[in-house]
Amino acid sequence: MNTENGPVRGDIITDNEYMDHRNRILNLRLGGDTKVLLFLSMHCVRCMELVPEIRKVRLPHARLIVFSAGSPEDHVELGEFLGQTWTVVPLAPEHMEKDFLVRSHPFCIIVDRNRQVAGEGFVYNSTDVLTLAETAGENKFSTLFKIRSRRA
Repeated sequence: MNTENGPVRGDIITDNEYMDHRNRILNLRLGGDTKVLLFLSMHCVRCMELVPEIRKVRLPHARLIVFSAGSPEDHVELGEFLGQTWTVVPLAPEHMEKDFLVRSHPFCIIVDRNRQVAGEGFVYNSTDVLTLAETAGENKFSTLFKIRSRRA
């Protein structure tokens, strides 16, 4: 069994085009902004536990893209739950592996403005995403993430 997951720091990510759940074309080479790529499976318990957590994360200077394996109905529901500021891209597990070397979920890749992998790792809550972003950029990404405080 191959235990490696995801690309290594410094790798250039793919420039393939993808179709999001609203049938809009997404190309990762466009936009020149920092991107957070989150890989989920709708059949993964840890992934489903993560979804409410990532909903709390706000990204003022980065774009969050969720690549998800599941049915078209699952992706529409996920997109509605996460809100319009999140992009949900249906992607089969074999394409996650082929395009991003992601074999297990939930997995996150931080991509800098130059399309280089700045960090990667498994994430299980919003704090993990924040920590990964801070570590990936040696704290230069620390201002990218703000977690919305809960109001009673």
